[in-house]
Amino acid sequence: IGRSASVPVSLDLQHCLSVVRPLLEECVRSHQLSCRQESLTELPARLLDLGTIAHPHVKLVLTQDIIHKNNLSYAALSHCWGSNGNLVRTTTQNIGQHGKTIGWDEFSKTFQDTILVTRGLGLRYLWIDSVCIIQDSVSDWASESKRMGTIYSNAHLTLSATGSADGSGGCLFPRWVKGPGVAQRVRETVTIHSGTHNGHSFKVNARLTFEAAHQQFGTNGENLARLMAPLMSRAWCFQERIMSTRVLHFHSEEIVWECATSTACECGFLKGPAGLDRGRFEEKPYRLQASQVFQGARAKEEAFNTWRGLASQYSGLLLTRETDRLPALAGLAQRFQDIVECQYLAGLWADDLLRGLLWRRPMVGHSRRKVEGTGSTLPTWSWAS
Repeated sequence: IGRSASVPVSLDLQHCLSVVRPLLEECVRSHQLSCRQESLTELPARLLDLGTIAHPHVKLVLTQDIIHKNNLSYAALSHCWGSNGNLVRTTTQNIGQHGKTIGWDEFSKTFQDTILVTRGLGLRYLWIDSVCIIQDSVSDWASESKRMGTIYSNAHLTLSATGSADGSGGCLFPRWVKGPGVAQRVRETVTIHSGTHNGHSFKVNARLTFEAAHQQFGTNGENLARLMAPLMSRAWCFQERIMSTRVLHFHSEEIVWECATSTACECGFLKGPAGLDRGRFEEKPYRLQASQVFQGARAKEEAFNTWRGLASQYSGLLLTRETDRLPALAGLAQRFQDIVECQYLAGLWADDLLRGLLWRRPMVGHSRRKVEGTGSTLPTWSWAS
């Protein structure tokens, strides 16, 4: 039996900000070495300008046109696109209009909630992939997708719609209840009111353990999709979580905070330094902050071991297009290339090739090469095929 903070059945903006502001302020104030952005001068090509209190209109802006862009702070969104099609996208046809204004009703609930939280935290700019990348431009997608890792690592905060399967789920929603895009589970509680021998009253809540504190972030994406954090089953979101300086998870049961230094949640179970074995959220993917240094042959071998662990976690995650298997890992690959200083070979490394080739599929169920008929040029000796 442990003491925990009360987690409200429904998350609203006021409660969200009361939880997040102290965590963000503490991180900025006390974690300056391990939780700093890598290069504030390297910005995305475009950002959403969320306006001011007097003029709260949202529009798409070129970062090169922002005055005082040095040390500019922005938030980034990590989310499931879903299959319902209700997702605002910037295209070559509407980019001119988006540069003037984007109507509030055009945004999905997830985007609306993200805008409200970003404004509430005092940030004016926000990066969302479907809006800040021109979706029908091959050249723009190629340019910005290569910078995806940097975009998230340089964000002041990444807002993760962890509990929503698509744009209709949102970030601010009732917990444990059925709803569109939200994990379908009903809260079951039994409350016991009693008192101590000296007359002080207390309350005991008997309930199922919060899945957020024990979330399985392993390698089986199909199982993850059925749990309370559908975002964690998506391959594109894998490197977004790893590369981000700070991540705020809107899990379907509670808010969870992650940074390179600490982990915390609403109920208090995860409060403490990062790395403590207090729940499955603690077994987060390897973080590669600028402060992490690999030197010498032994350290290079450790880097290769880390990569193989990442590949094992990543390879079971889900993609809409299987041809994105390696592009969705490109940001991490670039980071590792700076560390190991050898040729990258379709998910493996030249100086680690003999061990890297010793991959195998899970010894359960059936398996076939996923790139058949897709026109992919992935070599058959790569695990990514």
